[in-house]
Amino acid sequence: MSQRKPAQHHTLPANPTYVEFPRTDGNQALWPTHTTKIVDSDGQVNFMLHLGLDSPISIKWRVQVGKAVALDMNMPEGTYVLKDWPPGYRMFDHHKGPERGPRHDVYLFGSPKGKFRSINEFIPHAIWLMHNDAHASCLCKYCSKKTQKEITANLGILASTPGPSSPVPSRGPRLPREKEKEKKPREAFIQREPQYYTSVQRVPKPVQLPQPPGTPKPAMVVERNADLRAVSSKTSMVLRRWFRDGELLWCAIKPIHDPLSGLSITLWPGIVNNFRLHSDVVRKPSPVENEAEPVVPWSVKQSTVYKIQLLAVAHIIDAADHEVLPYQAHVLSAELLDALQTPPATSFNLNRGDLQKFNPYPDGDEVPAFSDAVAPYAMAVEIASTLSSYWSLTDDWHFHYSVKPPKPRPSASSLAHIQGSQPQTLQAALEAAAQHNASTGSSSARLNGGSASTSALASQPQPEKEKEKMTTTAATRSAGGSGDEQVVTQARFQGLWWGTERIWTDELIRLKVPRRCLAPKGAENIYPPSGPGKSAKESWEKRGRDSAELGAGTRSMFMRLDGLFIADIPQPEGGVRKECRASGMLYELADLDWDDPDVQDGDEKVADGQPSSSSKAATPSAASATSRPADRPNGQLSEPGIPFPLPDAPQGYRFRPILTPSHEAVMSLSLISGRYYPRILSHPLLDEIVEQALTNPLESGGLLKSSHLWALEGLSAGYYNSVDPTYYRPDRFKMVEDADKSAHTSLEAHKQRRLELNLKQEVDELEMGAESASAPPQHFAMEVDVH
Repeated sequence: MSQRKPAQHHTLPANPTYVEFPRTDGNQALWPTHTTKIVDSDGQVNFMLHLGLDSPISIKWRVQVGKAVALDMNMPEGTYVLKDWPPGYRMFDHHKGPERGPRHDVYLFGSPKGKFRSINEFIPHAIWLMHNDAHASCLCKYCSKKTQKEITANLGILASTPGPSSPVPSRGPRLPREKEKEKKPREAFIQREPQYYTSVQRVPKPVQLPQPPGTPKPAMVVERNADLRAVSSKTSMVLRRWFRDGELLWCAIKPIHDPLSGLSITLWPGIVNNFRLHSDVVRKPSPVENEAEPVVPWSVKQSTVYKIQLLAVAHIIDAADHEVLPYQAHVLSAELLDALQTPPATSFNLNRGDLQKFNPYPDGDEVPAFSDAVAPYAMAVEIASTLSSYWSLTDDWHFHYSVKPPKPRPSASSLAHIQGSQPQTLQAALEAAAQHNASTGSSSARLNGGSASTSALASQPQPEKEKEKMTTTAATRSAGGSGDEQVVTQARFQGLWWGTERIWTDELIRLKVPRRCLAPKGAENIYPPSGPGKSAKESWEKRGRDSAELGAGTRSMFMRLDGLFIADIPQPEGGVRKECRASGMLYELADLDWDDPDVQDGDEKVADGQPSSSSKAATPSAASATSRPADRPNGQLSEPGIPFPLPDAPQGYRFRPILTPSHEAVMSLSLISGRYYPRILSHPLLDEIVEQALTNPLESGGLLKSSHLWALEGLSAGYYNSVDPTYYRPDRFKMVEDADKSAHTSLEAHKQRRLELNLKQEVDELEMGAESASAPPQHFAMEVDVH
């Protein structure tokens, strides 16, 4: 612990508003007892000195905690100070070391959870006490068991300290700037690779190594369990709890309208601080007289309320679940982007203090002026765009599994069954697909049709020995196993920050490549794509169209993310480079009424990706859907457990496994497109956009013009709407901090270029005026109207 000397120059602000705690969990019995100064024979001291409310360090805490509490509770603008500590709390200064120059460490005692060492540690606990809700969960590090960096970032404390126009490209809108030098990630131990590694292998067999008595098994993160259950469990809620702490969203605000241009700001980017379940009692219609059984006259309707820290400003708002959208779901119009890029440079105020004072969502009927909103909104959009370029692995653990020595590779195997050309990068594959789209027509099914000549998964062939090293990964081989098997210890992770999104293992994610790019005619351990259902086939053929163009090949691929691990990649010049791999079962979207040839007569069909209890284990739709990877959640990560059920598929479709049972795909993180949002297209904020997309005429692009929307549910290829982060940051706190600093620097440079351009234009106009004044007068013939 670093030494903290008590401040000496903090005073109370003038005319403060005092804030009092309505409740407490404080206990005087928890105060330290060694409060008497005693100098031992070596001249050392070790005692706790009580600091009164008016001591400089106490004043500093009271002012900053009061400010954070007022911000969280949406109090009117003003200066807020804690009137006192919660009853049962007291601050002490720990003196330890030589009597003449002891070490100082300040603590706030009284909480049964532990002593608070800093202002940021105490703020979430103070907020919890201030809300006076005994059923709510405290978010401080001692109650939530999270790291302080995560908590500070999630609470939006960065907003009070200095510190894409379309989802495609995925980083979102950015204002023009000088060509930036390529930045290298500060943390070089994991890099995003330029090649896109893919393979299919058997699911590793977990091994339980002997552990000393009392050694705890690695536990599943609580947030991971709660987030996955929220998406996959059955619920009567109209909108599921899709969003997670720390994710970047668009939050609906009262429209900020510009009467001159007709433009409006309706959504503001923000970060989820936390969320809570909200319940409303709804009265049922009056019961029928002489009802045989008594009827409860009311029901409970539940929804989610998110606390959102709006970017660039110091305001936190509560938003209902129907008022927030995924960052990838909103497209800024070209006109609004232009308005953000070309305001008068002299009025483009980027002072941090002025930006934070702006309130995009004031109380009552008040709406801020559009001209006042341009600078803070441009800053918020720029922060969001920059934040989407960062990624990070979280919650590491060690997985032990057994492997057999590699055998000679058969002549035909695995994922190498790619038809046609073999582009070396994903971009080449996507360009090939785009060229195919442009040459095959304008309907959605035709443009996304599966053509063997353009199907490629951008996987550069690797020598077998190198592949073996890559798939067994950063492994420490140890004694154990049976026969020829060896035990491998692998570094794994429970989740990652992927740009704007929080992704956990065990959840279904979207991949960039369309289904037609993976073994369009089938391959070893890979099933061919499912064809069109009966209704789609009949409808298509009635119009004289070829139904072979339909089927799963036109849609996205999905992965149930069973594993995240580090791979050691041998380098030609020697040594290794560490990269991250994702592994899991692959799925496609099959029509509900498609007859699976691999399902025998009498077997029940699989609906929404969930196998029937009577389905045969040998069928791909049942067996591989329930195959259990190595880190299935049952509270502990090292043993298989019961998998989370797959989320709901889009209406009219079901999830169908692509790989044979007991196999999994292993691929580069670069092929991950982002989270899958079940039924997101029915969100109220998207109603108008979806309606416009469905009625868009073919001559204007038809349904394909909104492919980025359909991609959120996997109805079009993932690369139409993908999160594509580039730079690694160690945690979410660092991502938000760096995004804030980078955005401010970029916009200041943009403003300076605008000022220089305006000055040059003024000089040119003055020079032209001087030339006109010195020129001789010219005479022109005058036309006369004759009546």
